[in-house]
Amino acid sequence: TINQARASTRTPVVPAAATAARRAQTAHGAAWTDFECLCLVKAWISVSEDPLRGTYQKGEDFYQNLGKLFNRSVSSGTPVSDAMGAGVPTRKRDNRPCTSVKSKWYKIQKHVNKFVGISTITERPSGASEDDYYTLLLATFEARNKSKFKYLTQWKYLKDKPKFLASFNRHTNKGTSTD
Repeated sequence: TINQARASTRTPVVPAAATAARRAQTAHGAAWTDFECLCLVKAWISVSEDPLRGTYQKGEDFYQNLGKLFNRSVSSGTPVSDAMGAGVPTRKRDNRPCTSVKSKWYKIQKHVNKFVGISTITERPSGASEDDYYTLLLATFEARNKSKFKYLTQWKYLKDKPKFLASFNRHTNKGTSTD
C-alpha cells in the first residue's frame, strides 16, 4: 500500500543516547576521556621510571609496556586520585591498541610541551591566585595555538615530575644552565 511505501522511505528515528555515542566515536575509535589521558601520563611516568628496565627499553618494548600498564590501569581505575578531578570510568571498554596509546601519548606530550613553554616565559602577576595564573596561561595558549588546551589535568600531574621535565628539555633542545 501507499502508507507502507512511505514508511519504508522515512529516515529512522535514532534515540539521543545512540547519537551521542556515535559522536563520541572518532574515525579511529572511541574518544579519549580525561580519565584515560591521566592514566596514560601516569603509566608513562611509571614505565619510564621503572628501575629494572627504564633506560634500557627499546622503543617498541617501551610502548608495549606502556600500552599494557595503561590498559590495566584504566580497567581497574586504580591510578587516578579523585583530587585530580578526572573521575572514574563509567563504562566498560575494550583495551586500546599500543599504537593508539603511543599516538595519544605523542599528542599529549606535544600539547603539554607547548603549555610548559608558555608557563616558563609567563610570569605570575603579583597578587594573582593560582587559578588566575592558570586562566592567563590557558588564554595565552589559545591565542598562540588557535585551539584550547585540553590537558590541564595531565599538565598538573606532569609539571613537577623530573622524568617529564628531562623529556621536555630534550624535545625542545633546552638544557639546564648553571650560570
